[in-house]
Amino acid sequence: MSDLFDELAGRVLDGAASADDVERLDAMLREDPAARAEYLRLVNLHVALKTYGSGGGLTAMRPVDRAAAARDDAGSTGGAVPALLQNTRTEDGRGAWWRRGRARVAAVLLVGVTVAAAVMLGRNVPVGKVTPEGNIVRVGEFTRATGAKLAGGGVVVAGATVSPGELELVEGFAELTLTNGVRIVLEAPVKLDVPLKGDPTLLAGRLVATVPEGAQGFTVSTPTARVVDLGTEFGVGVAEGGGTEVQVFRGLVVTEWTSAEGGKRDQRLHAGDAMSIDHAVAGKSASAARDIPFQPERFVRMFPGAGSNTQPGGPVYNQPQVESVRVIPAAATGIRVDGDLADWGAAGAFRSVCVAPYDTSHFVEGRMRYDGGRLYIGAHVGDPAPMRSTVDPRAAKDEYAWRGGSVIVRLASDPKAGWPLDAIGTSEKNSKHPEWGRRPQDRSDRIVHLTMWFHRPTGKARLHVAYGMDFHGERMDPGGVAWEGAFREDADGLGYTLEYAIPWEVLNAAAPKGGEVMASQWTVHWSDRDGKLSRGHLVDVANSAAGPAKFSKGVTWGKAVFEGK
Repeated sequence: MSDLFDELAGRVLDGAASADDVERLDAMLREDPAARAEYLRLVNLHVALKTYGSGGGLTAMRPVDRAAAARDDAGSTGGAVPALLQNTRTEDGRGAWWRRGRARVAAVLLVGVTVAAAVMLGRNVPVGKVTPEGNIVRVGEFTRATGAKLAGGGVVVAGATVSPGELELVEGFAELTLTNGVRIVLEAPVKLDVPLKGDPTLLAGRLVATVPEGAQGFTVSTPTARVVDLGTEFGVGVAEGGGTEVQVFRGLVVTEWTSAEGGKRDQRLHAGDAMSIDHAVAGKSASAARDIPFQPERFVRMFPGAGSNTQPGGPVYNQPQVESVRVIPAAATGIRVDGDLADWGAAGAFRSVCVAPYDTSHFVEGRMRYDGGRLYIGAHVGDPAPMRSTVDPRAAKDEYAWRGGSVIVRLASDPKAGWPLDAIGTSEKNSKHPEWGRRPQDRSDRIVHLTMWFHRPTGKARLHVAYGMDFHGERMDPGGVAWEGAFREDADGLGYTLEYAIPWEVLNAAAPKGGEVMASQWTVHWSDRDGKLSRGHLVDVANSAAGPAKFSKGVTWGKAVFEGK
C-alpha cells in the first residue's frame, strides 16, 4: 500500500484522525479491494496486541459522550467509550488510548473488524469470535484468495481471521493457514470443518495441505478415511458419494480406512502415489481401496502470486505498458489459420508480461492483421496450464467463456467513436453520473468483445461475441459467417499459439481504411489445471493516463492503428 494509506490508517487506529483523514481513507477503502484487505489485517493486528492494560474484559458498547470521554482521559475510571476518531494525541505523539481506556477503544476496534469480516466472509462463517477476556478465538486466517466466495454470498479476503467451525467455499480458491503453520489450499466447491482442537474434517470437495517441519502427524479425516502426514504435501478429495482420493506430491502419508471385512487397514503413500477409498458394502461403514494413476492436475496446488483477491477473474498481474497496436494489412498470399504465426511476419508485434517472477511464464505476444473481409488476431501466450478449458457457456448459464483460460480482444469498430473512447458500463455509474451505461454510445453494437479459447473436451477453438458496454446480443460460435480459429500447444507444454480470422460483419463494420484508429484492449486469463476457473489475468493495450485499465471504462482502452501498407 502507499505511504499515504499507511499514514491515514495509522491515524485512525491511533485515535488521532481528523474528519478529512477519515474521508480520504474511506475513499481508498471504497475504491480498492486490496486496501480493504490490508485495513482489515491492520485492525486485526491492533485488536490482538496484548497492550490492553490489566483490565478485566472489554467494556460494553454505549453511545459516545465526548464530555465523558474527556473526563475519562483525565483520570476517571468510569465513563463512556472514547470516540475512536477523537484527536487526543499527546506530547509523545501517541493517542490518549495508549495511556488510558485502551481496552474500551479496543472494543470499538474489535466490533469494527468483526462486522467488517462478517460482511466480507458471510454470516455463516465463524469469524472473529471473542472470549469474555477479549481474545479472538481463531484456528487460522485466510492468507490468499482468488475469486473466492462462501455460502451465503460472502467474499473471502486475505488477512481475515477464521474461528472454529464449518467453512463452505462455493466459488474460487482460498488458502487457509492454520495456527500450527499448515497451509491448506481449498478449491471450490468444498466444505471443511475445522475444530478448535484437533485436526480438520473434509466433508466434500478438494484440498491440498502443505505441512511444515514440526507439524508432522497433522491429519485430514473424510467420511471413508484418515490421511496422516509424515512431513509432506498431499491432496485429499471427497466425491459426492463419500469416496476419498489421496495423492502425494512430496514426502509421505499414511492412509487409514476400514476394510470390507471390518478390519482396520492402512497404506503408506510416497511422492507420486495416489489411491481411492470407496464405500464397498451398502449399509456398512466398510470401504475398498485401490491404487489410481498419479495426475498432477487432479488438485490445485498453487496461486500465480500475490495481488488483489476480489477481482471476479482473479487478480491482475501486470502493469500495462502498451498503448497502441499496429494493425498491418495481411499479405497478398493471405494468412492460413493453423496455429502457426510463421506467415505473419514480426511487424506490429507487441509483448506484455506479468510481474516478476511470473514474467517468464505468464505473458502474451500479440499481433493484429486485416484485409477487406476479415480481422486477424494472433497471439503466443505463456501458460503453465495451456489449453485446459472445460468451460462451455451453452451447457451452463453460470459458466463464463473467459474463465478456463482465454484471450479477449475488445474493439470499438467505428472509427468515428474516437479515442479515448467515451463509453462506460453500468458497473461504473455513480451518483454523479447515473446515466453512464445507458447512453447510446454505451450500448453501441460497434463495441465488440471477442473471447477466444480452446475447448479441451471437444478439441475445438471457440468464439464468444458480445456487444456494447452492457454486453448485449451475445453470440456463441456465430453461425452463418466464415470465422476461423486454431490453437497449437507449445512443444514444452508451457504455452500456446492462437489464430483467429473474424469477418467484419461480426464486428458490424466495413473494412477500415489506412490511417483509421479504433479503441481496443487485450485481456489474457490463466486458469487452474482443470480448466475450471481463472486464477489471474493480464490487461494491456491501455490508455494508462486515464487510470487503471478496465474493460468497463472505454477511456482506459488503448488503440488499434490501421496502417495503409
